[in-house]
Amino acid sequence: MIQMYCLSIIVNILAGLVFAIDYLSEKVPGAGVVKSIFEKKSLTFGLGIAAFVVGFLKLFAVYGGILILGDFFPAAIGMAIGAGLVFDNFKKDGEETSGFMAIIDSVILKNRSLFGIAGILIGILHFFFAGVIFL
Repeated sequence: MIQMYCLSIIVNILAGLVFAIDYLSEKVPGAGVVKSIFEKKSLTFGLGIAAFVVGFLKLFAVYGGILILGDFFPAAIGMAIGAGLVFDNFKKDGEETSGFMAIIDSVILKNRSLFGIAGILIGILHFFFAGVIFL
């Protein structure tokens, strides 16, 4: 479905921007304007849900009549960033986490700029190289 392809690109780039905006605002002079847009919790929460759902559905997308584990990297990064954005909205500062939330906190949120840059790059590569199976 071309709609899922388009949604995956848009959501991965936007969610990647949210995750990497602190890093990018230090490196790119005009990124401070974008940072003020993404400070709303409701926007980041909605974007997180969209990224996770689109990433999950993207795993099972059928292209050309063949069911493959299609677009694995865009789906995986979308689900990871989406889970991180949703969890970040519920997490309180200084609160200890346990179980699955501790994994999200220690892996995804601690490396948010890395995941953000990866989301942006994978979204851009996914746009230009549409026919590649895993990308």
